[in-house]
Amino acid sequence: MALLDSYREKGFFGLRLFELFEDRIVVTRPYVLLRTTKVSVPLAQFEEGVEFQRFEEKTRNVGLIMFFLCACGALSWEKYPPIYTHPGFWSSCLFSFIGLLLVIRSFFQFEAAVFVTTRGSHRLIIASMGPDVLHFRDFTDRVLAQIKHCHEKDFETSSVGGQ
Repeated sequence: MALLDSYREKGFFGLRLFELFEDRIVVTRPYVLLRTTKVSVPLAQFEEGVEFQRFEEKTRNVGLIMFFLCACGALSWEKYPPIYTHPGFWSSCLFSFIGLLLVIRSFFQFEAAVFVTTRGSHRLIIASMGPDVLHFRDFTDRVLAQIKHCHEKDFETSSVGGQ
């Protein structure tokens, strides 16, 4: 089967690649140390609809704790003047800055397409984040068209086999 379309999603916690084929969608997620996970999901198990929901990343609490603890760690070098000459001060400042970035990032929301199975459970969530954000709506429309095509093909084969 030939590849019909693809979409890359890049969030804070990693990258996912969605490859749309005629009867399935393959989700590829690379991990650290060259390990890659591929999951093939058949399109016939989805309902002919999609829910668009807004999400936010749940990094606010981690970022706040990291920011305050590392800021206190950086200020604790006040006893050893000049503080800017100690590597512990600079590493505390770096991690405090990373915590601040996590807090700021948690306020941004992103849109996600949720495809529901015929049993009613959420099976596939595609978020509009990363390098292909402008391609998000086109890709979800293409996936919906392929789901409809799979359902029509299943209906035709079941009606022909029943006669």
